[in-house]
Amino acid sequence: MSRPRPIATIDCETDPFRFGRVPVPFLWDVFDGHRHHTFELVSDVMHFLEDKPWTVYAHNGGKFDFHMPGFLDNLEPWKKLMVINGRLAQFRIGACQFRDSYNILPIPLRAYKKDEIDYRKLEKGVRAKHLPEITRYLHADTAYLFELVASFRENYGDSLTLAGAAMKVWEERTRSKAPRSSARYYHEIKPFYFGGRVECFTSGLINEPFQMVDINSAYPYAMMHDHPLSTHYTTDCPDIVDPIVPQSLYVATARSDGALPFYDVKEKCLTFPTDGETRLFHCTGWELQAAVETESVHGVKILKRLSFDKMVNFRKYITHFYEMKKEAEKGSPEYIFAKLFMNSLYGKWGANPEEYRKYCVAAPRFHDQAVEEGYQFAGDLGPWMVLKQPLNPEEMRFYNVATAASVTGFVR
Repeated sequence: MSRPRPIATIDCETDPFRFGRVPVPFLWDVFDGHRHHTFELVSDVMHFLEDKPWTVYAHNGGKFDFHMPGFLDNLEPWKKLMVINGRLAQFRIGACQFRDSYNILPIPLRAYKKDEIDYRKLEKGVRAKHLPEITRYLHADTAYLFELVASFRENYGDSLTLAGAAMKVWEERTRSKAPRSSARYYHEIKPFYFGGRVECFTSGLINEPFQMVDINSAYPYAMMHDHPLSTHYTTDCPDIVDPIVPQSLYVATARSDGALPFYDVKEKCLTFPTDGETRLFHCTGWELQAAVETESVHGVKILKRLSFDKMVNFRKYITHFYEMKKEAEKGSPEYIFAKLFMNSLYGKWGANPEEYRKYCVAAPRFHDQAVEEGYQFAGDLGPWMVLKQPLNPEEMRFYNVATAASVTGFVR
């Protein structure tokens, strides 16, 4: 078994953000857990790191720090790099591996620790006389990030993403194995899988006292209940008077008073119609049951019900992190991890790897060659053009989108 790579963190200070200004870095720091290595020039940073067999994390690096001029000049063309949701997630320069820590810690660093500084002191004309304070501020950021990342890796391994780490934790704690499905199964079930409900009923000024109501831990609570596990299902066409099975998926026509989800193809958004029109709905039993109980659906005709013979709940997983959060000090790594892990598991079950791509970079002069070899142009990255290719079918890992559909349906 290979030894884990040592880790370090990196950050830079730039000109303060102003409208129309492109911020330029003037100070960099690399913290290896023992010592701060501080530089003014990115070329010196890269020269220092290129022969280090480290994994170096930058928080939001994939959308900021890694894009600073000169940082990516020494990428090796045609070598694999990772891009996740438009974020440069992982790449190598020499012996050094770089990662964006936001993929495992999707929170602002301030949620853990963040010192304060008057950003006017970072202006070019005055920064020299404030350099000791600016350096301390920068050192604090890399040290705080190191604390978080080191603690995450010690407890949850070196996963590239939080979702991947959450799946590993669930499998280990429950001694379970996540199911495997297929592209065909995914597309059969995908019409039932929607996101959360975000809806503005009215807008305008409220000139009187009002209350705001929210649900605490909505998704963790949903995951405490049973949801489909098997990737095999049976179909039938029950009458509406039959008991509605919450974990089943239903295709039905009805007039809905805002109770059932409907995907508006034209607007490309999730809606909840209230106009009295009869529509074809794909929904979970959780939603149909609530709609019938509240008399907010009319003229229901069930066309098909999909039923699953094996169920799963995430009670053991959620309870572990709920207790951790309850016992931890607010703002501590344990508190932050518990909150993140409780909300980061179910989405992995509904992921569609057909949307994933393999990426590399090459010099722009090789564009025609890249197209001939099956690449597509994906954008510019410093002096490089980014190229992408779909995954091969054997590289795709489908889980069970029905599980994710049931969890989100429960919350809606």
